[in-house]
Amino acid sequence: MKAVLFATGPSDHAAAEARALRERLGPDSVSVVAARGEKAAVLHAVSVLPSPAADVPVLEAGPLVVFKIWMAIGLASTEVFCLSNQQVQGKAHRFLKLMAYAVRGRVVFVRPDGRAPLGLWSFLWVTLSRLWSRGNGALLVGSASPETLRRLEADLRARRPGADVHVLANPSPLDFLRMIRNWRHYCYLSIPWTGEGHNFLKLAAWVLPCGHREIYNEAGDSFSVRLIGTLAAHIGRRFRERAVAIWNGVRYAAWKTGEKLHAAWNGIRYAAWWSGDALLSGWYKLLAIPSGVTVIGSASGYYLRGIVADLRRKNPGAPIYGILPEKLVEPAGPLFDAVIPMRFTAILAHAVGPRRTGWCAIPCTNEGYNGYKWIACFMPLGHRKVYNENGDGYAVRNWRTMVTHAHWRLKHRLFYQAFTERRGRSWPVVWMHLLLYPFRLVAGAALLAMVRLRAKRYPATRLMSHETPPVPRIAPIFQNEEPVASGKPESV
Repeated sequence: MKAVLFATGPSDHAAAEARALRERLGPDSVSVVAARGEKAAVLHAVSVLPSPAADVPVLEAGPLVVFKIWMAIGLASTEVFCLSNQQVQGKAHRFLKLMAYAVRGRVVFVRPDGRAPLGLWSFLWVTLSRLWSRGNGALLVGSASPETLRRLEADLRARRPGADVHVLANPSPLDFLRMIRNWRHYCYLSIPWTGEGHNFLKLAAWVLPCGHREIYNEAGDSFSVRLIGTLAAHIGRRFRERAVAIWNGVRYAAWKTGEKLHAAWNGIRYAAWWSGDALLSGWYKLLAIPSGVTVIGSASGYYLRGIVADLRRKNPGAPIYGILPEKLVEPAGPLFDAVIPMRFTAILAHAVGPRRTGWCAIPCTNEGYNGYKWIACFMPLGHRKVYNENGDGYAVRNWRTMVTHAHWRLKHRLFYQAFTERRGRSWPVVWMHLLLYPFRLVAGAALLAMVRLRAKRYPATRLMSHETPPVPRIAPIFQNEEPVASGKPESV
């Protein structure tokens, strides 16, 4: 029977165990394997023992040490021993312990309080468990208000009296990295879910590997996250509270919006009423025809005197204004209540100013002044009325009378004026009038034929002595104008 001792503990303990094995198994039956760099310490510890143990061979761990052990023990039955001591957990010589399982035989771990055989899988499990061993610290994440954190810290110290409580308040990314690096110092991780915000911090705390996680609520009650039912009930209660808060906020926002919309609607209704009233008042003012007549100075003073007299007779009391060129101001100015110069700005100021009139008289007496007549046609001076050289007037909107007047004026120009007003005219114009004269003769012949045919078809009847011919009536054209009977119809 041979034994192999792996010095995975203090050197003096390895030397004492080697001496005990040599006394039990005899000389040349014990071999000691020391870690790299510890062979001299183990030899020194063995050399100070009494002479029976001084000749124990000590091998240094290396790539061929297992092969050397196999060559030394041969096919003999072997016992494999490893030292285990809690005080040297930092130098547990895990590689030597794992190497001990490469030697044929049962591995027995020797501790001061006894011995225990341990298989390979059990050894690996114990080793991994020691790697995950933690301290007795408790970490409280600062995902609540300072007052709540002080209350929860006092409760955590009372619940875990031997734990080192650390509060992670207002953490930075560096604080999280430090907690992750010192994860083995903490055995408990407490996360407050008190409904006071800090949602990102609550989520980030779940990734900290700082021990068993537990939840604190606002009442100071705690529960482990392993209790799925309790955790689900807590999350459901939080969702209900948040949904109720959101619904109340939506209702309040809807009520507030409704109030504002109602106020806006009332404002729109008032603005519409006020605007409608103002527009209606303006429309009535626009429809109201102002009193007064504006006479355009497109005729000589001789004809203007008769036109103004007719206007004063038909519009008693109404002011009459004259828009006169400079050469007519002196001869025709006394006929009017006020004279406006023939300038665009003066005419526009009169058309839109306080003295605007509702009627405009345009003398068309075949005396020229055509530019003034066109100005009167396009300026907003009121309802337009045309006066001829006979002092007869008619409304421009009466298109039949306008066509008749234009026809009569054209016939007058085609013949009579070709001779009576040829002075100052160019010969092409005179020849044009003469060339168009045949059309005038044809029109006269047609008119004469029509009259003769009508006379034959409808013979005239003599009026009885007691009958009176009908008197035509002149329709009122201007404001406050009364029908005037005349013995002869207006000529056009």
